[in-house]
Amino acid sequence: RGPRSKAKYLAFTPDKGGFNNIRMSFEIILIIAAALDRILVLPPEQPMYLLRNDGAKKHRGLNGFFDMEGDYFK
Repeated sequence: RGPRSKAKYLAFTPDKGGFNNIRMSFEIILIIAAALDRILVLPPEQPMYLLRNDGAKKHRGLNGFFDMEGDYFK
């Protein structure tokens, strides 16, 4: 990206399916964002199917499953 180019974004909204469906769609959108040179916008923490039954942590974000601070996400 050049110094005068505007940042472009791509938003990710997970479906209401199980975690494996969310994981697969996240992996695909991550590749699409990289191929299109877009900044990927992730949703806030929210209840996930079947994982929302955990009384200790009802809302979860993707950062709980993926190391978003790792160099491969930058």
